[in-house]
Amino acid sequence: VNEQKVDRFITAFNMDIDLLQTSNSFLKFKVNGGIDYLSGNSQVYFPEILQHQRAQANPGDVMWGRQDIFNTNLQAFLTYNTNIGSVNSNTSIGGVRLDQDSEFLLSRGRGLLLGQNNLQWAQVVSSQEQTNQTVTDLGWVAQQDLNWEDKLILSLGVRFDRSTLNRDQEKYYAFPKASLAANLSNFDFWSLSDVNQFKLRAAYGETGGLPNFGNTFESLNSQLIGGSIGSQVSARSIDPNLEPETASELEFGLDIGLFNNRITFEGTYYNKEV
Repeated sequence: VNEQKVDRFITAFNMDIDLLQTSNSFLKFKVNGGIDYLSGNSQVYFPEILQHQRAQANPGDVMWGRQDIFNTNLQAFLTYNTNIGSVNSNTSIGGVRLDQDSEFLLSRGRGLLLGQNNLQWAQVVSSQEQTNQTVTDLGWVAQQDLNWEDKLILSLGVRFDRSTLNRDQEKYYAFPKASLAANLSNFDFWSLSDVNQFKLRAAYGETGGLPNFGNTFESLNSQLIGGSIGSQVSARSIDPNLEPETASELEFGLDIGLFNNRITFEGTYYNKEV
């Protein structure tokens, strides 16, 4: 017998509120989030009558597994858009929170009573694996976008993140970004009618990568000490100055459109370092 049953519930919500509306500006508040809950049960059962079980010291083997994962996410942003002369300005500030809670347990029983698959009727019962994990990520975001008649487009932003997976759980790490695009074909001096788009663009940005659970903290390993079960600190040491992984990317690009975009060309050069 090898069976697994999974129940999963996924839902999402969003809400938009218009806080201010004028002839050339608006202020909006937007909230969205979701829940993802998964519950799983598994069973692997080898009856004692199987040939490969008869050769075992304790024939009859069963493993019962239980898994519960509960993930939530919440995002809230304020957006203010206004026109300053011929320049459109869009300002956004907000926060993001992600929570992940998971529990996993795998138990095994060997030497089963004839016809039974219940751990209660096993001669040897052991826990093969047990993992309880809680992770919280919190980020604050600010971004400013300026658009001058689709001729020049400028974007500046920064995100501050902290996570319980980091060595310093209370510290915020900054990840900036910036981009500039110039659509030369929208300027008055442009005279090539067959080239309806000629855009130059450049961008730079940084993002962070989270370590796997347990990579940034010293773990306790089970040991036999004087014939009794105990725990011992892992021999692997942790650098107190350890920081999150950071990926930085510098990008340059060119977009060309010919004959009302019947023919288009996009070229990008980028350099990414992690």
